[in-house]
Amino acid sequence: MTDNKYDRQLRLWGADGQKRLSEASILLINAPAAGTETLKNLILPGVGFITVLDDKLVEERDLGTNFFVTKDSIGKSRAEITMELLTELNEDVKGAHIHESPSKYINEKNLEFFKQFTLIIACDLTDAEIDILCDIGDELGLGLIFLRSYGMIGYLRLYKKEHACIQSKHADKELDDLRLAEPFEELEKYALEFEMSSLGSLEHGHTPYVIILIKALHKWKEAHDGKMPSNFEEKDAFKATIKEMARDFSKEANFNEAIENAYKAFSYESVPYEIQQILDNPKADSKEFHSNFWTLVSALKQFIAENGCLPVSGKVPDMTATSDFYITLQKIYQEKAKEDREKIKEIITKQADEKGLMEMLFEDEDIKVFCENARNLEVTRMENYKQELENPNTEDISAEFFDPDSSVQWYVAVRCAEAFRTTNSRYPGETKEQIESDVAEMSALVPDLLKKLGADESFEYNYDHIHEIARYSNSTLHNIGALLGGVGAQEAVKLITEQYTPLNHTYIFDGAHCKSQVFNP
Repeated sequence: MTDNKYDRQLRLWGADGQKRLSEASILLINAPAAGTETLKNLILPGVGFITVLDDKLVEERDLGTNFFVTKDSIGKSRAEITMELLTELNEDVKGAHIHESPSKYINEKNLEFFKQFTLIIACDLTDAEIDILCDIGDELGLGLIFLRSYGMIGYLRLYKKEHACIQSKHADKELDDLRLAEPFEELEKYALEFEMSSLGSLEHGHTPYVIILIKALHKWKEAHDGKMPSNFEEKDAFKATIKEMARDFSKEANFNEAIENAYKAFSYESVPYEIQQILDNPKADSKEFHSNFWTLVSALKQFIAENGCLPVSGKVPDMTATSDFYITLQKIYQEKAKEDREKIKEIITKQADEKGLMEMLFEDEDIKVFCENARNLEVTRMENYKQELENPNTEDISAEFFDPDSSVQWYVAVRCAEAFRTTNSRYPGETKEQIESDVAEMSALVPDLLKKLGADESFEYNYDHIHEIARYSNSTLHNIGALLGGVGAQEAVKLITEQYTPLNHTYIFDGAHCKSQVFNP
């Protein structure tokens, strides 16, 4: 039991992630249900500060969709009311409101105003406003989340020109860093001096498989002129060598683990392709300061050049072993990891001195986290909104037109609705009498958009989607707003903590069929 109310989330993103969250300042532009639900899901885990920018007054229609307004607040500032009710959820979170037109700040490109924020969440903006905010985000290095809903259809778009992630935490990319094919000196010495023949039955059956594999590989290489097992037959023979080392293979779990992990003994340490791409980025060699991330990457690149491999992570997986054996083994790996971190630190200090940039100095914990995750670094680059509108990435989205279960039809409908809004300065279908003419105007946009998106000429668009968007007009349903709030907050946490991989870049939720999809057009 703990008194820390953030205990459960600390297990997800750790103390560093919580610190980043608690220091973050979030701007919400416009406060419909999707926006307030997103803020709610950031306030509960303890985001530092929120600001609500909205020039609208609370209307009666808000009461049916937004939990963060009340009947008594009708006619009052929506920015003020939502901010007050949201901050009541967590006394640790402070807030402010600005009852002014967001367009004023956006169209003037007020960089002084926007640079005070860590992240911007914006609802119901026009294409032109989104385009300007993307330019602002590029200039200030800000992450942006755009939200809107049309009845049962939810739309979210993420944008950050470059998002560097050290702790991507991909379960399918978590690989052991045991260095068995080429063990470092301290590890090899410990393994080869391990006298298994003198061990009792308990200790023999609880010798870590790391020790078993290093000893077996050493024995194999002595018998094969220093060569490693290289083909199927030799690898099978190597496993037979391991089995022969057991006293009772059927009862010794550690030797079974050694057989299961035998491939690690002849898997040489290498730099993964995705990491090499990051190392090859010009920013890794730049003499200028770009960010803390690229400074660490630059140091990593030099470390690899000098040592021929990535730094040891220091992490040892669970395995059958006595406590003494496991702790000793763990200590060996951790000491080697510490030694590698010191080398990285020396490189950074030297680079800082050469460039005269004191901001390149890091806390020891920063370097430790980086080295532990050096195999899982990620850099996500997202398309600017103008790029999506004028020159979309057809390579990915064109394939969606061959999938009858794809939500690409809704993506097209939303795009047409936003184009209509840009031309007419209103939402389609705002009155019942306008629906049919608005549907016709939006439908006329479909062929050119499909061509631009790379749809095959044989593709038949279902214009019912256009009709539904017009029928929904700018109506908001609370359940759709709540779902968008959950997804939006999840992505906001990724951007703020720089942990986990953010979606790239457009998310569509089809509430009628309860399915969602991410597009990168």
